Amino acid sequence: MSPPFREHNGYAQISKCVDAVGRVSREPLLFRGHATSDWTATPTVFRPGEAGISKIGDLKSWMDLAHRLITPTPSSYMEWLVLARHYGIATPLLDWTTNPLVAMFFACSLTGDEAVDKDDAVVVFTRRGLFTQIYRPEEIDVFGESAQPWIIDAATMNSRSSAQDSVLTLHSPLCKTLDVETLTTIPAHLKENTIWALQRFGIEETRIFADLAMAAQRFNQNAALIKFTDDFARRVPW
Repeated sequence: MSPPFREHNGYAQISKCVDAVGRVSREPLLFRGHATSDWTATPTVFRPGEAGISKIGDLKSWMDLAHRLITPTPSSYMEWLVLARHYGIATPLLDWTTNPLVAMFFACSLTGDEAVDKDDAVVVFTRRGLFTQIYRPEEIDVFGESAQPWIIDAATMNSRSSAQDSVLTLHSPLCKTLDVETLTTIPAHLKENTIWALQRFGIEETRIFADLAMAAQRFNQNAALIKFTDDFARRVPW
């Protein structure tokens, strides 16, 4: 359990974010969490040095590897691409959420060498009007040359998408980077505090990454803790 002052500082960051949402247009908004203020809204596969799924041959290789492990089997190339993205494979998809607190969770949780010396995390937003809505994902050429990103409501495509209130945008090399606006910033030294506070709203790892793998991981953690406690109690006289 964190000390009260850690929670308090985190609650202030959440309040600042919620207030910022209230000041923007009532149009449907999309949110992203960036670990540093100099990140761009660019799908991973288009970032320097990244490899993943950028053409149909790459996607079919992923399908060959994963098809025995997935039930039910995705019914379109788009669903296979969404599945790959949610398991950490670089794709032309960019992650968004309709929940600003989920975006805050990712902003505070994302780590890496590039974020070590940065002062803050950024939650950014954009309006749906920047995108072309996809209503029949199975009919889209996922590697087509589109001048405007496509938007896909991915919330029902798999359990992680549902847990993250996920929306995805599909990009081509013609529209690989978006200009986005900063909604709020979170100082680097308050990221951990904010993670603690978000847990009080149910925004935590077991909810964000809700699937059978996460359930098994949590079970093993709890079982190990119970065993350690029981072993310690038997060894130490009271």
